[in-house]
Amino acid sequence: MLSSNSGCTLRVQVYLSPEGLGFHQLWSDKQHNLPSAHQLCRMLAPFSTSSAFLTPCPLPLQIQKGVQMQGIGSNTVNLSLRALNSMPETTGRVLGLVEVPEGLRRLKATVREIRMHCFALTNVPEWLAELENLQLLHLDGEWSREIWKGALIQLPEALGSLHCLQSLTLMNFESLRTLPSSIVTLTSLETLHTENCWGFEELPMMAVMTALRSLTLCDSLERLLASMWELNLRYLMLGHVKHVDTLPGICARLTSLETLSIAACDTMQELPALSLMTSLTLLALCECPLIKLLSCVKSLTAMRQLSLGYLINFTRLPCLGGMSMLQHLSLYNLGCLVELPSSISLLTNLRLLTLDHCDGITDLPSMCKMWSLEVLRICYCYALQNLPPRMDALTALRTYGTDISGES
Repeated sequence: MLSSNSGCTLRVQVYLSPEGLGFHQLWSDKQHNLPSAHQLCRMLAPFSTSSAFLTPCPLPLQIQKGVQMQGIGSNTVNLSLRALNSMPETTGRVLGLVEVPEGLRRLKATVREIRMHCFALTNVPEWLAELENLQLLHLDGEWSREIWKGALIQLPEALGSLHCLQSLTLMNFESLRTLPSSIVTLTSLETLHTENCWGFEELPMMAVMTALRSLTLCDSLERLLASMWELNLRYLMLGHVKHVDTLPGICARLTSLETLSIAACDTMQELPALSLMTSLTLLALCECPLIKLLSCVKSLTAMRQLSLGYLINFTRLPCLGGMSMLQHLSLYNLGCLVELPSSISLLTNLRLLTLDHCDGITDLPSMCKMWSLEVLRICYCYALQNLPPRMDALTALRTYGTDISGES
């Protein structure tokens, strides 16, 4: 039972591991008697309409319902993993919810936010659309993708009726194939975050979602929709996109974008021209076979943070002198980077500079005019022997580490 501030009671079902054993202990303890897939199916059968999602799982699970929990308000329902594990009545470690508790329907006129950690969610009920004033919905699926393969294949089209919804987050639903087409009718939706939904095959045409400002797609998509350039985004994070052939057209039109983060896009060897993205303040690139940054980055005069990491073919930074407002520059695991441009000395507003595992750098350019630099970290740069002269001119420097062992 979950007691809300409005007097409403919710009945939930949770998966538990044995008391006193954390997940990593259970995973590594070979002496423990583990149930077979057949036994697990039999144990869960009364609580699920399908056992197709069940795979051999090294966790002696049990289901407990009717547990007591405090702090569930009529406006905000927090069923996150941390909140679930704060229940004093449980006799083990809570792994997550079995299902969306139907008792939420009694809060449909008041609830504004719902956060739920659903360990093996197989169904998002149609009645969720009855929560007419819901503004935030955060669903976190399987507890570990390597251990459990959830069976949530689709979301109900009824979600398109949540016209007050401003933020939708879906994480760790490996079997989810796509978003419902009705999502385009969510005229108030400002934030859409999908992560580790590895089964995603396609996306609905989102160009009509005029309120959307923040979009995160980290789901092994085949390719991006060309129509994404019609969105008026401020934040865009992309991960594991297999083909980025439409990215140049998208970037050219997203002139209001302030944050761009791209990770693990295996075909991206060159960053599209960003010269029209004059509002960009943060650029992060990670785990891409990027060869170079175009010289047009120096025109990004609003840039505040630049982060480059694990770019296996990256050899040279362009001139950075135009980024006069840059405050944070992080370069890590760039083994092919051979030098920093001399224009780095023009970054008079730079406050943090990190060089980590940049093994090809042998010398550093002058830094004596970087009067705002407060933090300098240089770790695992084995070829670097000396620092540039006049380091004493950096009067704002308060954290200074240059240990090639990584301890700074």
